[in-house]
Amino acid sequence: MKITVNKDDLLPALQRAVRLVERRNTIPILANVKLEAAGNTLTITATDLDMQATSTLPAEVATPGEMTAPAHT
Repeated sequence: MKITVNKDDLLPALQRAVRLVERRNTIPILANVKLEAAGNTLTITATDLDMQATSTLPAEVATPGEMTAPAHT
């Protein structure tokens, strides 16, 4: 996955997602946010299994893909 995103668009979307993620989880993957790049958009998803937050923002996607990243890093 290779993308270019405007920092002013990315930070608010990440902050909304990170608020949902708890620091201590019994399931380690729940401490991550999912980043999905496809077309001309980046989708950021976070969940605690009760609620889910999803943000979509414009991005230049050179190579589409999906990954997770630690939410609090």
